Amino acid sequence: MEKEVSVIFLVFTIGSCLSSFFMVFVYRLPRHESLGGRSHCENCGQTLSPYQLIPIWSFFLLKGQCSHCAIPINPLYPVSELIGGILLVILYVF
Repeated sequence: MEKEVSVIFLVFTIGSCLSSFFMVFVYRLPRHESLGGRSHCENCGQTLSPYQLIPIWSFFLLKGQCSHCAIPINPLYPVSELIGGILLVILYVF
């Protein structure tokens, strides 16, 4: 049974977003930061705009660095989002 590409892309996108949201917990809980509120640069504290929050793509759009202070963004973020998307696709397909 073959799944439609558009449905698989949607499942991948949902998995990437869920993984990105999970990384918020992983980052903020040990630092006793609020789970609510906007995401920000770890270095300068600049609030991220909506286009900077797109899983995987924003890392490449920003060339792997903060648009305000130019500090490198940890590549763990897009890698975890990619893995989350792939895992959800695998769960959906099988």
